[in-house]
Amino acid sequence: MVNRILAVSTGGLGDAILFSPVIKALRNGYPHAEIELLVSSNIVAEAYASAHEINQIITLDLNRSIFPGKILQFLGFILKTQLKGSYDLGVFATGLNPKMSSILTLSGTIKQRSCAISPPKLPTDFLCNLKLAARYDRNISRNDVFIPITEIALKGVDKALREYNLYVGTDTFVAIYPSVNLAHRPRWRLSSMIKAVHHLKKLMPGKKFAVVGSETEGLEWGELDQQGVVDANLAGRLTITESVAFISRCVLALCNDGGLMHVAGAVGCPLVAIMPYTSPTYAPPGDETMIVSSQNYNNISNRYSNQNKAPFTEDISIDEVCRASIRLIGQQESQVEFGFSTKTGIK
Repeated sequence: MVNRILAVSTGGLGDAILFSPVIKALRNGYPHAEIELLVSSNIVAEAYASAHEINQIITLDLNRSIFPGKILQFLGFILKTQLKGSYDLGVFATGLNPKMSSILTLSGTIKQRSCAISPPKLPTDFLCNLKLAARYDRNISRNDVFIPITEIALKGVDKALREYNLYVGTDTFVAIYPSVNLAHRPRWRLSSMIKAVHHLKKLMPGKKFAVVGSETEGLEWGELDQQGVVDANLAGRLTITESVAFISRCVLALCNDGGLMHVAGAVGCPLVAIMPYTSPTYAPPGDETMIVSSQNYNNISNRYSNQNKAPFTEDISIDEVCRASIRLIGQQESQVEFGFSTKTGIK
């Protein structure tokens, strides 16, 4: 009898989104069980706080805290579980350190464990998690990826947009997500992204372009976008739930690799995902997704593991990003004349 379930996804927001079909499958398979989600990100906890599939979210800082702190938090969680009673089932996302599930099993925290396989057994993390989800609901599919969208969040979006004289109900939006440049997740240059937006505004008359993301990403964008290419810079002005709600109302999202890129795929927003040097195994969900990546990924991907930031890619052109964007919103490529590139800049 399965009464208590611990679902574990200790990566970032993107990892949690790719794991979400497992959560839905567990709820379908065990409708009366108490399902708790263990995460290591406050953003993930906030994003899934209103998910009716989950009874409780437990947050442990296992990614940013120093090693002794991680051990203490983990042991504290185990001790609390011992006092409350063990979980009947522990379900673990793909890519997790197998030692975690072993420790939780040996300590008696979970009675039975179920772990997703990892690439390259299947080509993407999403497919690995879907395979795990199918153990609990055979009808689960790629369409069951989800992240909650709330009415409260939509009201917050509406309030933020009104400051720019924009409105969810009347304007048509394109979301721009600059993301951050990390060693394991490098990005396309923001100067190139700004030039791409400049061209897309001409090619998509009537569309309003808005930046989403963190406060840091918003400030960085603002420093580079001296001419005010976008119609609104909402990065840092929206909560994570409001960012989700806003992206769900957009006709297109143009995103560097990062958490909100996966959000776009999860809410069904047509997505141009720019993933330079990033492993294809981390591809976002979504049927209307086009991935633009560096041609020299295999030669560069493992070269910057000891650096805080990876170098920007130079071999993704503005041309191909704009073509992918136009194609996704249903315009014919043959009707559009491009003739610009990353190196030559705006014509």
